[in-house]
Amino acid sequence: MRPPHPDSVVPPENGPPESLVKPERKVRKRHRYQTCALVFLALLLGLSSTCVSFSTKITPFDAISKPGEEVELKAKVEGFGFSYFRNDVEEENVAFKLEGAALGVTATDDEGVATLVVTAPEKPGLYSVRIEGPGDAANDLNLLVAGNDAALAVTDIDMTLADVSPAVYVFRSNESIQPIAGAVELIKFLSAEKNIYIVYISHRDDALRNESLEWLKMKGFPDGVLFFSENFDHWMQESAYDFKKPTIEKIKERFPRVLLGLGDKVTDANAYLDNDLPTYIVPSEDRRNFPEEAVLLDDWTKFDRGIVDDLLGN
Repeated sequence: MRPPHPDSVVPPENGPPESLVKPERKVRKRHRYQTCALVFLALLLGLSSTCVSFSTKITPFDAISKPGEEVELKAKVEGFGFSYFRNDVEEENVAFKLEGAALGVTATDDEGVATLVVTAPEKPGLYSVRIEGPGDAANDLNLLVAGNDAALAVTDIDMTLADVSPAVYVFRSNESIQPIAGAVELIKFLSAEKNIYIVYISHRDDALRNESLEWLKMKGFPDGVLFFSENFDHWMQESAYDFKKPTIEKIKERFPRVLLGLGDKVTDANAYLDNDLPTYIVPSEDRRNFPEEAVLLDDWTKFDRGIVDDLLGN
Protein backbone atom coordinates (compact mmCIF):
# COMPACT_ATOMS: atom_id res chain seq x y z
CA MET A 1 0.00 0.00 0.00
CA ARG A 2 1.30 3.43 -0.95
CA PRO A 3 1.95 5.84 1.95
CA PRO A 4 -0.55 8.74 2.17
CA HIS A 5 0.20 11.79 0.06
CA PRO A 6 1.18 14.80 2.21
CA ASP A 7 -1.75 16.81 0.82
CA SER A 8 -4.23 14.11 1.79
CA VAL A 9 -7.41 15.31 3.45
CA VAL A 10 -9.77 13.36 5.68
CA PRO A 11 -13.45 13.54 4.68
CA PRO A 12 -15.79 14.84 7.38
CA GLU A 13 -17.38 12.19 9.60
CA ASN A 14 -20.86 13.64 9.25
CA GLY A 15 -21.12 13.60 5.47
CA PRO A 16 -24.00 13.08 3.06
CA PRO A 17 -26.10 9.88 2.88
CA GLU A 18 -23.81 6.99 2.10
CA SER A 19 -25.49 6.39 -1.26
CA LEU A 20 -23.90 9.66 -2.39
CA VAL A 21 -20.30 9.20 -3.40
CA LYS A 22 -19.22 12.80 -3.77
CA PRO A 23 -18.13 14.69 -0.65
CA GLU A 24 -20.71 17.16 0.60
CA ARG A 25 -20.89 20.01 -1.86
CA LYS A 26 -21.13 23.74 -1.23
CA VAL A 27 -23.33 25.11 -3.98
CA ARG A 28 -22.75 28.45 -5.62
CA LYS A 29 -24.81 31.13 -3.93
CA ARG A 30 -25.50 33.94 -6.37
CA HIS A 31 -27.31 36.96 -4.99
CA ARG A 32 -29.58 38.87 -7.34
CA TYR A 33 -27.64 42.11 -7.08
CA GLN A 34 -24.38 40.34 -7.97
CA THR A 35 -25.93 38.73 -11.03
CA CYS A 36 -27.59 41.98 -12.14
CA ALA A 37 -24.27 43.79 -11.83
CA LEU A 38 -22.50 41.17 -13.96
CA VAL A 39 -25.21 41.29 -16.64
CA PHE A 40 -25.14 45.10 -16.72
CA LEU A 41 -21.34 45.10 -16.97
CA ALA A 42 -21.42 42.58 -19.82
CA LEU A 43 -23.93 44.64 -21.77
CA LEU A 44 -22.02 47.84 -21.03
CA LEU A 45 -18.85 46.31 -22.42
CA GLY A 46 -20.72 45.16 -25.50
CA LEU A 47 -20.01 41.49 -24.95
CA SER A 48 -21.65 38.89 -27.13
CA SER A 49 -25.28 38.12 -26.41
CA THR A 50 -24.21 34.50 -25.92
CA CYS A 51 -22.49 35.61 -22.71
CA VAL A 52 -25.75 36.97 -21.26
CA SER A 53 -28.69 34.62 -20.82
CA PHE A 54 -32.21 35.13 -19.55
CA SER A 55 -33.21 31.47 -19.86
CA THR A 56 -33.51 29.02 -16.98
CA LYS A 57 -30.64 26.57 -16.56
CA ILE A 58 -30.79 23.23 -14.73
CA THR A 59 -27.54 21.62 -13.61
CA PRO A 60 -28.02 18.03 -12.35
CA PHE A 61 -25.59 16.38 -9.94
CA ASP A 62 -25.01 12.75 -10.86
CA ALA A 63 -25.13 10.02 -8.23
CA ILE A 64 -24.18 6.39 -7.59
CA SER A 65 -26.22 4.02 -5.48
CA LYS A 66 -26.64 0.35 -4.74
CA PRO A 67 -29.84 -1.39 -5.88
CA GLY A 68 -32.89 -0.71 -3.74
CA GLU A 69 -31.19 1.86 -1.51
CA GLU A 70 -32.28 5.39 -0.81
CA VAL A 71 -30.39 7.89 -2.92
CA GLU A 72 -30.43 11.67 -2.85
CA LEU A 73 -31.04 13.31 -6.23
CA LYS A 74 -30.06 16.96 -6.63
CA ALA A 75 -30.25 19.63 -9.29
CA LYS A 76 -29.51 23.35 -9.26
CA VAL A 77 -31.86 25.79 -10.98
CA GLU A 78 -30.51 29.14 -12.15
CA GLY A 79 -32.05 32.04 -14.06
CA PHE A 80 -30.63 35.04 -15.89
CA GLY A 81 -26.95 35.77 -15.68
CA PHE A 82 -23.61 36.44 -17.29
CA SER A 83 -21.71 33.45 -18.65
CA TYR A 84 -21.52 30.91 -15.78
CA PHE A 85 -22.59 33.40 -13.10
CA ARG A 86 -26.35 33.10 -12.85
CA ASN A 87 -29.09 34.00 -10.42
CA ASP A 88 -30.34 31.22 -8.11
CA VAL A 89 -34.01 30.37 -8.65
CA GLU A 90 -35.66 29.90 -5.25
CA GLU A 91 -38.94 28.29 -4.22
CA GLU A 92 -39.75 26.83 -7.63
CA ASN A 93 -41.09 23.30 -8.06
CA VAL A 94 -38.87 20.75 -9.79
CA ALA A 95 -40.16 17.36 -10.97
CA PHE A 96 -38.03 14.21 -11.12
CA LYS A 97 -39.03 11.40 -13.49
CA LEU A 98 -37.56 7.98 -14.26
CA GLU A 99 -38.50 6.29 -17.53
CA GLY A 100 -41.56 8.54 -17.75
CA ALA A 101 -42.80 7.69 -14.25
CA ALA A 102 -42.95 10.45 -11.65
CA LEU A 103 -40.53 10.09 -8.75
CA GLY A 104 -41.68 13.23 -6.98
CA VAL A 105 -41.77 17.01 -6.95
CA THR A 106 -39.79 19.25 -4.61
CA ALA A 107 -39.11 22.98 -4.34
CA THR A 108 -35.71 24.66 -4.70
CA ASP A 109 -34.08 26.07 -1.59
CA ASP A 110 -32.49 29.51 -1.16
CA GLU A 111 -29.48 28.33 -3.19
CA GLY A 112 -31.62 27.15 -6.08
CA VAL A 113 -31.09 23.46 -5.28
CA ALA A 114 -33.89 20.90 -5.48
CA THR A 115 -33.29 17.72 -3.46
CA LEU A 116 -35.37 14.54 -3.61
CA VAL A 117 -34.69 11.27 -1.78
CA VAL A 118 -35.88 8.24 -3.73
CA THR A 119 -35.38 4.49 -3.71
CA ALA A 120 -32.95 3.36 -6.41
CA PRO A 121 -34.12 0.72 -8.91
CA GLU A 122 -33.45 -2.90 -8.02
CA LYS A 123 -31.90 -3.60 -11.41
CA PRO A 124 -28.28 -2.44 -11.82
CA GLY A 125 -27.53 -0.09 -14.69
CA LEU A 126 -27.04 3.50 -15.75
CA TYR A 127 -30.32 5.41 -15.54
CA SER A 128 -31.34 8.79 -16.88
CA VAL A 129 -33.54 10.78 -14.49
CA ARG A 130 -35.50 13.56 -16.20
CA ILE A 131 -35.59 16.84 -14.30
CA GLU A 132 -38.21 19.41 -15.21
CA GLY A 133 -38.13 22.92 -13.79
CA PRO A 134 -39.85 26.25 -14.36
CA GLY A 135 -41.20 26.88 -17.85
CA ASP A 136 -39.64 24.58 -20.41
CA ALA A 137 -36.38 24.08 -18.47
CA ALA A 138 -35.33 20.43 -18.33
CA ASN A 139 -32.23 18.27 -18.13
CA ASP A 140 -31.13 14.71 -17.34
CA LEU A 141 -29.32 13.41 -14.27
CA ASN A 142 -27.24 10.25 -14.59
CA LEU A 143 -27.86 7.72 -11.82
CA LEU A 144 -25.59 4.69 -11.69
CA VAL A 145 -27.07 1.75 -9.80
CA ALA A 146 -24.36 -0.82 -9.17
CA GLY A 147 -23.68 -3.82 -6.96
CA ASN A 148 -20.48 -4.76 -5.16
CA ASP A 149 -19.27 -6.73 -8.18
CA ALA A 150 -19.61 -3.81 -10.63
CA ALA A 151 -16.40 -2.77 -12.36
CA LEU A 152 -15.65 0.96 -12.61
CA ALA A 153 -12.95 3.07 -14.26
CA VAL A 154 -12.13 6.65 -13.29
CA THR A 155 -10.95 9.23 -15.80
CA ASP A 156 -10.08 12.91 -15.81
CA ILE A 157 -11.26 15.08 -18.74
CA ASP A 158 -8.95 18.05 -19.46
CA MET A 159 -5.74 17.02 -21.27
CA THR A 160 -6.71 13.40 -20.59
CA LEU A 161 -9.70 13.01 -22.90
CA ALA A 162 -10.01 16.57 -24.22
CA ASP A 163 -7.06 18.34 -25.81
CA VAL A 164 -7.64 21.53 -23.80
CA SER A 165 -6.62 22.89 -20.41
CA PRO A 166 -9.19 23.95 -17.76
CA ALA A 167 -8.08 27.58 -18.02
CA VAL A 168 -8.61 27.66 -21.78
CA TYR A 169 -11.79 25.55 -21.97
CA VAL A 170 -14.19 28.39 -21.09
CA PHE A 171 -12.89 30.41 -24.07
CA ARG A 172 -13.30 27.60 -26.60
CA SER A 173 -16.32 26.15 -28.36
CA ASN A 174 -16.99 22.45 -27.93
CA GLU A 175 -16.74 22.00 -31.69
CA SER A 176 -13.16 23.31 -31.70
CA ILE A 177 -11.87 20.93 -28.99
CA GLN A 178 -10.53 17.60 -30.20
CA PRO A 179 -10.04 14.40 -28.18
CA ILE A 180 -6.57 13.20 -27.19
CA ALA A 181 -5.39 10.50 -29.61
CA GLY A 182 -6.96 7.14 -28.80
CA ALA A 183 -9.14 8.48 -25.96
CA VAL A 184 -12.55 7.83 -27.51
CA GLU A 185 -11.58 4.34 -28.62
CA LEU A 186 -10.16 3.40 -25.22
CA ILE A 187 -13.15 4.60 -23.20
CA LYS A 188 -15.52 2.88 -25.64
CA PHE A 189 -13.49 -0.33 -25.29
CA LEU A 190 -13.72 -0.22 -21.49
CA SER A 191 -17.46 0.52 -21.53
CA ALA A 192 -18.86 -1.46 -24.46
CA GLU A 193 -16.49 -4.42 -24.68
CA LYS A 194 -15.55 -4.90 -21.02
CA ASN A 195 -18.77 -3.72 -19.36
CA ILE A 196 -16.93 -1.26 -17.13
CA TYR A 197 -18.87 1.76 -15.87
CA ILE A 198 -17.12 5.06 -16.59
CA VAL A 199 -16.79 7.69 -13.86
CA TYR A 200 -15.69 11.08 -15.19
CA ILE A 201 -14.08 13.14 -12.41
CA SER A 202 -12.98 16.65 -13.32
CA HIS A 203 -11.68 19.64 -11.38
CA ARG A 204 -13.77 21.85 -13.65
CA ASP A 205 -16.36 24.01 -11.90
CA ASP A 206 -19.69 22.20 -11.74
CA ALA A 207 -21.26 25.12 -13.63
CA LEU A 208 -19.55 23.52 -16.66
CA ARG A 209 -21.26 20.16 -16.21
CA ASN A 210 -23.81 20.58 -19.01
CA GLU A 211 -21.26 21.84 -21.54
CA SER A 212 -18.80 19.09 -20.57
CA LEU A 213 -21.42 16.38 -21.05
CA GLU A 214 -22.36 17.90 -24.40
CA TRP A 215 -18.71 17.65 -25.53
CA LEU A 216 -18.39 14.04 -24.38
CA LYS A 217 -21.51 13.05 -26.32
CA MET A 218 -20.46 15.09 -29.37
CA LYS A 219 -17.13 13.28 -29.59
CA GLY A 220 -18.61 9.81 -29.07
CA PHE A 221 -17.60 9.03 -25.49
CA PRO A 222 -19.91 6.56 -23.71
CA ASP A 223 -22.38 7.59 -21.02
CA GLY A 224 -21.24 7.59 -17.41
CA VAL A 225 -21.55 9.59 -14.21
CA LEU A 226 -19.82 12.96 -13.94
CA PHE A 227 -18.44 14.60 -10.80
CA PHE A 228 -17.10 18.14 -10.83
CA SER A 229 -15.51 20.52 -8.37
CA GLU A 230 -18.08 22.32 -6.25
CA ASN A 231 -17.97 25.97 -7.19
CA PHE A 232 -15.68 28.70 -8.45
CA ASP A 233 -14.62 29.91 -4.99
CA HIS A 234 -13.87 26.36 -3.84
CA TRP A 235 -12.15 25.59 -7.15
CA MET A 236 -9.75 28.47 -6.51
CA GLN A 237 -8.97 27.24 -2.98
CA GLU A 238 -8.46 23.51 -3.48
CA SER A 239 -6.11 21.54 -5.69
CA ALA A 240 -7.33 18.86 -8.06
CA TYR A 241 -5.80 16.33 -5.65
CA ASP A 242 -7.83 17.70 -2.72
CA PHE A 243 -11.01 17.21 -4.74
CA LYS A 244 -10.29 13.93 -6.51
CA LYS A 245 -8.66 11.91 -3.75
CA PRO A 246 -11.63 11.95 -1.30
CA THR A 247 -14.14 11.65 -4.15
CA ILE A 248 -12.52 8.42 -5.34
CA GLU A 249 -12.11 7.26 -1.74
CA LYS A 250 -15.85 7.53 -1.13
CA ILE A 251 -16.57 5.61 -4.33
CA LYS A 252 -14.19 2.81 -3.35
CA GLU A 253 -15.66 2.54 0.14
CA ARG A 254 -18.89 1.26 -1.39
CA PHE A 255 -17.82 -0.01 -4.80
CA PRO A 256 -14.48 -1.77 -4.31
CA ARG A 257 -13.88 -2.77 -7.95
CA VAL A 258 -12.57 0.55 -9.22
CA LEU A 259 -10.09 -0.96 -11.65
CA LEU A 260 -7.94 1.93 -12.89
CA GLY A 261 -7.50 5.67 -13.18
CA LEU A 262 -6.66 7.69 -16.31
CA GLY A 263 -5.17 11.18 -16.12
CA ASP A 264 -2.53 13.64 -17.27
CA LYS A 265 -1.19 15.45 -14.20
CA VAL A 266 0.86 14.58 -11.13
CA THR A 267 -2.20 15.42 -9.01
CA ASP A 268 -4.18 12.78 -10.94
CA ALA A 269 -1.46 10.20 -10.40
CA ASN A 270 -1.25 10.91 -6.67
CA ALA A 271 -5.04 10.86 -6.22
CA TYR A 272 -5.25 7.49 -7.98
CA LEU A 273 -2.23 5.88 -6.36
CA ASP A 274 -3.28 7.01 -2.88
CA ASN A 275 -6.49 5.08 -3.52
CA ASP A 276 -4.49 2.02 -4.67
CA LEU A 277 -5.62 2.32 -8.29
CA PRO A 278 -3.51 1.16 -11.22
CA THR A 279 -2.61 4.49 -12.76
CA TYR A 280 -2.15 5.36 -16.44
CA ILE A 281 -1.04 8.81 -17.47
CA VAL A 282 -0.60 10.73 -20.73
CA PRO A 283 1.58 13.45 -19.21
CA SER A 284 0.85 17.13 -19.74
CA GLU A 285 3.65 17.95 -17.27
CA ASP A 286 7.34 17.08 -16.92
CA ARG A 287 7.61 13.29 -16.86
CA ARG A 288 10.31 13.48 -14.20
CA ASN A 289 7.80 14.72 -11.65
CA PHE A 290 5.53 11.68 -11.77
CA PRO A 291 5.68 8.88 -9.17
CA GLU A 292 7.39 5.79 -10.50
CA GLU A 293 4.28 3.65 -9.90
CA ALA A 294 2.37 5.53 -12.60
CA VAL A 295 2.49 4.12 -16.13
CA LEU A 296 3.33 6.97 -18.54
CA LEU A 297 2.15 6.79 -22.16
CA ASP A 298 2.62 9.01 -25.21
CA ASP A 299 -1.11 8.84 -25.94
CA TRP A 300 -4.00 6.42 -25.38
CA THR A 301 -3.27 4.42 -28.54
CA LYS A 302 -0.28 3.05 -26.57
CA PHE A 303 -2.48 1.66 -23.76
CA ASP A 304 -2.09 -2.14 -23.48
CA ARG A 305 -5.68 -3.38 -23.59
CA GLY A 306 -4.61 -6.83 -22.46
CA ILE A 307 -4.08 -5.37 -18.99
CA VAL A 308 -7.84 -4.91 -18.60
CA ASP A 309 -8.54 -8.66 -18.53
CA ASP A 310 -5.95 -9.00 -15.76
CA LEU A 311 -7.61 -6.18 -13.80
CA LEU A 312 -11.00 -7.83 -14.28
CA GLY A 313 -9.58 -11.15 -13.08
CA ASN A 314 -10.36 -12.90 -16.37
